[in-house]
Amino acid sequence: MNIAARIAAAASGSEILVSETSLAGSRRSFGETGRRTLELKGISVPTTVVSIDWR
Repeated sequence: MNIAARIAAAASGSEILVSETSLAGSRRSFGETGRRTLELKGISVPTTVVSIDWR
């Protein structure tokens, strides 16, 4: 399983999560509603994720 799938599984029903690294590489600006660090199964280092405001 890849990191994106692990991040998607950590999101709540109406939440969009993206890794901080992916967000930094985006050419677009998104409204953030929060950040948190996740310990993802099979990944040795913690991953910081950002919750995106999609509404």
